[in-house]
Amino acid sequence: MIAATNLVGMLDEALFRRFDDVIRYALPNAKMARALIENRLSSFDISQLSWPSVTRNARGLSHAEITRACDDAAKESVLSDETTIPSTRLEAALRLRRQMHPAARGGKPRK
Repeated sequence: MIAATNLVGMLDEALFRRFDDVIRYALPNAKMARALIENRLSSFDISQLSWPSVTRNARGLSHAEITRACDDAAKESVLSDETTIPSTRLEAALRLRRQMHPAARGGKPRK
């Protein structure tokens, strides 16, 4: 059995005794986020991305959320019949992911 959570503090400690291994993943730093984005968008022209701005917008997001933002930006490019991913498009997708996940911006989830 495999289990995953982003809310470790919500779990009962007894749960951890039932698993052989617990693997913790840290949020990606700027270098890791860039590598992930380059990999995910490798079939697009990303040569014009403003990396400082892109990685700043990716800060605090998980690998999965960055991947989803890449997919959203790629989908928009495909639907626009474009082979490039402009910084504005990817940054907007990253900001949207941040809004959807308040923990990424240091806040509490909305009720």
